[in-house]
Amino acid sequence: MREPFYQNKVVWITGASSGIGEALAHQLSMRGAKLALSGRNIEALNKLKNALTTEANIYAFDVADKKATCDTVDAIIRDFKKIDLAILNAGISQHADLESFASSFEPLMQVNVLGPVYAIDALLKIFLPINKGHIATISSLASLGGLPKAAAYCASKSALKAIFESLQIDLSKTNIKTSIIFPGFIKTPLTDKNDFKMPFLMSAKKAAKIMADRLAKEEPQIYFPRFFAFMIRAVNLLPNFLYVKLMSRLR
Repeated sequence: MREPFYQNKVVWITGASSGIGEALAHQLSMRGAKLALSGRNIEALNKLKNALTTEANIYAFDVADKKATCDTVDAIIRDFKKIDLAILNAGISQHADLESFASSFEPLMQVNVLGPVYAIDALLKIFLPINKGHIATISSLASLGGLPKAAAYCASKSALKAIFESLQIDLSKTNIKTSIIFPGFIKTPLTDKNDFKMPFLMSAKKAAKIMADRLAKEEPQIYFPRFFAFMIRAVNLLPNFLYVKLMSRLR
């Protein structure tokens, strides 16, 4: 299945060694994209590269390292001569317990917020002079409101939402596109750790297809599953005392 939009496009995917990133790599390779695959697990990246049908290079680094991020973008440009689309997918999750409340914030903010910020900074140095490019990131429906034991995760994804909404405004008079993706529960190694029932749980393969389809349309905001997203957005319109009462039942 070769799709004109992705044919010979160079796509950089962070967090590509597992979960959504790995599924996106397979999906975009089938559509004809050339892939720059990033993650910390070099063995998993090599295995993924060997399973793909199009050209792919791997770049192992930690997204929380600003210099390593800049060096990686430079290396991709050297190898492929361009980046057409960057999908900033790398992210982590961790419960925020009341007994050790602050301990979960630092790693989540470093990876989920500063990681994309470092990548955006490096990418804009490439995209602004040529006035083109597309930057996408993975937020979450959890960015829309607080959830039990998820203060750090919700805060990190909410920050990402605000960053990309502001970036969209700042880039509105350029040809540089931005997309922020708000998935619900996707079956990945991260969600496998959850000890609660996850409504509308979706496979990473199906999620990757939805993302690939809608990124090809350059949609600025991508919410899915659609009905679950509608429900979450509606719940967040409730008065605060009702929202808190409802969410407290999930503890």
